[in-house]
Amino acid sequence: MDLKEIFRKDTKKSLKRYIKIFAKSKHYKMFKNLEKILNYYHKFGARNILVFKPIDIEPNITKVIDKTRFNFYLPFMFDVSFKIVKYFYPFKEAKFNILQTICSNKVLNKIDIAIIPVVGVDKGLARIGHSKGYYDRYFNSLNYKPLIIFVSLKDCFIDKNLAAPYDIVGNFYITPKKIYYMWRGDVRVCYDIRCSTLRGVNRLYNRKKNK
Repeated sequence: MDLKEIFRKDTKKSLKRYIKIFAKSKHYKMFKNLEKILNYYHKFGARNILVFKPIDIEPNITKVIDKTRFNFYLPFMFDVSFKIVKYFYPFKEAKFNILQTICSNKVLNKIDIAIIPVVGVDKGLARIGHSKGYYDRYFNSLNYKPLIIFVSLKDCFIDKNLAAPYDIVGNFYITPKKIYYMWRGDVRVCYDIRCSTLRGVNRLYNRKKNK
């Protein structure tokens, strides 16, 4: 078992222990920073956002969906990847105990922002997921780059490079206590999102996206 798999396994165990000890409401304060980022990019035309239906070790993203005015979409899994469909009730349980909408015909071809759950994040702000590869395959197939925001119930950042070349790299990683973000090729940390941080990340993000 390589270091990435060891980290994934240990972190999932840690997350499962965490949710048994602490109430899920403990992580709600992280959503204030998430809302600040979404509202900032709304000014630049961001409207379509990919979210997820959380399993037990993931943040309850519905708290943000219910409070903000965007067009929200979900992954709809098929084969070894997924398509993006409208966030639409009712939901049914699919693979890996994930809830997804039963309405799969309202497909979106382009999103502005993706909010993605992680098991952990490495030194390069690359996602360590559940090892199924659905997100990696989907985002590597795109010919454009949406803003990518990782979220998790607790800080699961590791100061080592674990990612494979195909792993998704984020612009932000939001945890209940810290926010990690990319700045000139390095990962920086803050405890509260400020406008100056968002302006700097936005300039670098748009420069890279438009290359």
